[in-house]
Amino acid sequence: MDWSYSIQVALALVNDVDLRLLAHSAFGKGLMKKCRISPDAFIQMALQLAYYRVRKRLRERERESENKRGENPEEPPVISFRNN
Repeated sequence: MDWSYSIQVALALVNDVDLRLLAHSAFGKGLMKKCRISPDAFIQMALQLAYYRVRKRLRERERESENKRGENPEEPPVISFRNN
């Protein structure tokens, strides 16, 4: 098998990635442990908060998953965000 083509494709994909990292030191895993929340749930909430701050609305939720939990899709969600 000729690997040169695969290597060229892989390098093209790697060079096409725009990655920016931010070192965050305000808090760490200690806060998640104190709040008794999983890292996955913490990241999900952070993504939802970022979406809300950018779009000024909540992301549409999937109706199927709401029905499984017994939520009423007509009721607005109760949300409290710190805006700082």
